Amino acid sequence: MGSGASLAIQTADVALTHPIHLQKLVTGIQLGRRLRRTLIQNFALSLGAKAAVVILAVSGCSTSFWVALVSDAVTMLLVTTNGLKLLPAAATDITVTDTV
Repeated sequence: MGSGASLAIQTADVALTHPIHLQKLVTGIQLGRRLRRTLIQNFALSLGAKAAVVILAVSGCSTSFWVALVSDAVTMLLVTTNGLKLLPAAATDITVTDTV
């Protein structure tokens, strides 16, 4: 390839060098959308759990430090498990090669 094409490939975020790789672009976009949905779910779950603990603490139903600690630990496990559902799709759908 010429020096212009080589420079474009080095500076680009995504470089499609063969027409057969267009399906990988579509797969990457789909994976990105699933990732965004999962991030929103995780964010909502985490904030919801924190809000529930704050409401319980303000209302006087639960003033224990341990309730907040256990709630945080369980939320962390749920968020991590929810994020792990993306791993099989990322591993099988897209092969990422890093050329430096």
